[in-house]
Amino acid sequence: MLNINYKILKNNKKNPQILRQGGFTLLETLIALLLLVMVLNPAFTLLSNSLLGSKYAKNQMTADYLLQEVVDFIRNDRDSFTQNNKDWDGFVKKYGLVDGGMGKTIKSACVIETSPLNNVVDCQTIPDNSESSVPPATLYYDKSSVYGGYYTTKSNIANATPTIFKREVLMTLLEGDEVDISVTVTWSDGFSEKKRTLYSSLLNWQQ
Repeated sequence: MLNINYKILKNNKKNPQILRQGGFTLLETLIALLLLVMVLNPAFTLLSNSLLGSKYAKNQMTADYLLQEVVDFIRNDRDSFTQNNKDWDGFVKKYGLVDGGMGKTIKSACVIETSPLNNVVDCQTIPDNSESSVPPATLYYDKSSVYGGYYTTKSNIANATPTIFKREVLMTLLEGDEVDISVTVTWSDGFSEKKRTLYSSLLNWQQ
């Protein structure tokens, strides 16, 4: 047996081609790896772009929900004031829009808590020719609520965690019988700041 192995090894030394058939050379391995990277790189790029696009779409849908949520809240509040008591003045005063008369435009900035447990409206009138001094409210999410989870402006809720979203609510009283609403939600996707704004108008339709 030993003599047979020796003869095979001796024959292989005389014929290098037989030795090379046993595996790839280092150069061949490197070329194969390079081709593999060239093939897989577009696939990984496509997957990465798909994940980023999915994340952006999810954040945009959340932002749209947060915009519509507060507009609907204000609209329902308007209806509550005007349908039963026809108290338009009470509605505009609640939102810091004290009518100055003579068609004067009044503006306010608000932090509005729309959670089902504790609805709170905190508005400050913006002086003439001034910018809002009320910073956008950071939104927190409480997923443990019996209501199935909701966004809140309150940081002291036990299970609420901060989100990437901030919301600003600006309101303008026009000539006493119309309120313009501008709601802006901003967030960061890790690379840049994103922003979406929703505009709406409410009328004193019960006057």
